[in-house]
Amino acid sequence: MASYIQPSRYQVSQQELRRIIADRNNMRERSSALRNCDEAPSRLAPTSSAGRHLVFYHIPRTGGSSIWHALAASAACAEFPIVDLYHLAQKDYGSYEFTYNVLTERQKSLSNVTSLIHLHTPHNISYFLNEIDIVYATIVRDPIDRFISDVCHLHRAWPNIAEVLKRNLIRDAHWQPVFADAMLRRDIPIEAILDMAAQEPFFRYYYYHHFYGLLCQRLLPSLAFPVPESAAAIREVASLTQERFGYIGRYPQVGDSYHDIADLFKLPHDRGAEFTNHINRLDSHMLMPDRRERFGEAFRKSYDLLSHLGITFEQRN
Repeated sequence: MASYIQPSRYQVSQQELRRIIADRNNMRERSSALRNCDEAPSRLAPTSSAGRHLVFYHIPRTGGSSIWHALAASAACAEFPIVDLYHLAQKDYGSYEFTYNVLTERQKSLSNVTSLIHLHTPHNISYFLNEIDIVYATIVRDPIDRFISDVCHLHRAWPNIAEVLKRNLIRDAHWQPVFADAMLRRDIPIEAILDMAAQEPFFRYYYYHHFYGLLCQRLLPSLAFPVPESAAAIREVASLTQERFGYIGRYPQVGDSYHDIADLFKLPHDRGAEFTNHINRLDSHMLMPDRRERFGEAFRKSYDLLSHLGITFEQRN
């Protein structure tokens, strides 16, 4: 039975950071072409006898559902294998937490075919698939806007989420009890909920959690959400993300992103077809005029990480 080493609650140690750097250097040595961000389509040529793994990494509240369904429809029309890891984990095991179980069951069949994969959680699938044959694409959103959308969505859905899933999220995200309790109440204004949520590392370092978990995290029995120990840790994770991803689009230009990702994955699609952006109706209501002043400092490291990826967002008020 595998032994697991649970990382410290939030800190990424210098030892772990050195491992990230070593892993990145090893990957560069194994495939210099894979690391050439100016030649992303070349990553689609498998470097082994295995198939290509075209992974749409769906970060929550970024318009990813619209893109995934469009990509899956394009793949289905071409009779292209589709593997929705999030759906399969929910259907077969009752929770997204069992993504590794799904991969264990399907590892052999996945390794021999080229497939389109939907990954909605920061599970490090490179333990199961040849990382040289993985092509990642994703969408990111302004950190504060994504945060507001996420908290509003969670608060609205919280009464209908199964108790075991609530407990698992609170455990893995290390939410403070006062915030977890507030999520259950309907008498607290959403602005107050947001103020409490902005103090939670789970939200403040959301992109770091996702990219670190996807690309660096060891096999663990549950997801871990570490806090960056230093600016160097942010730069290293951003550098590795830039090297591993073939495409990073921006919300709300999900229509353009769909076409770009379909081109990258070489899926058939109509370049001129209209793509409808699905913008959550709560977003526009909750984008408070003072949100930059209110939450800007709390999300500074998230903006820093995206800046290292060459991604900036207009400072709207």
